[in-house]
Amino acid sequence: MGQTMKTSIEPRNYTDGPTLDDAEAVEALLRADDDGRWLRIPVVIESSALGVEKASIGVGADAKVVLSEPLSVSDSALGIALSERVRMLCPDQPVCVVWLEGSRGDLVPGLESDGIGFSVRVVGERVAADAALSTTHVGIESTPDD
Repeated sequence: MGQTMKTSIEPRNYTDGPTLDDAEAVEALLRADDDGRWLRIPVVIESSALGVEKASIGVGADAKVVLSEPLSVSDSALGIALSERVRMLCPDQPVCVVWLEGSRGDLVPGLESDGIGFSVRVVGERVAADAALSTTHVGIESTPDD
């Protein structure tokens, strides 16, 4: 009898982490050692025909968290490229704000990213313009002790 492969990722629960207006705390969280808990962050994705050109934490083109280095998103854990998923969520739009879930750093050992690494595991919903006002925190995966 063969094994059944799990084809979906179980939903995770998140608690409020640093506020988006505290860039130092957001960057410290992203640079902290990976403790196995996922993060949920709103990300402004700027795309072209070649794929993702730039990714920034924030809720809009004029509401980005300013980090000391660029956010470097890795989509190597996704079955469909991040650029294609964004294209499906925001057709014909060069800028799209989406929820990304994943882990700190790079998935491939020894592979250094150009900037602050974030490994995308789940591409969530688009952050609608009216929801952007209520999007104030980075989410940190809850543990049973939370």
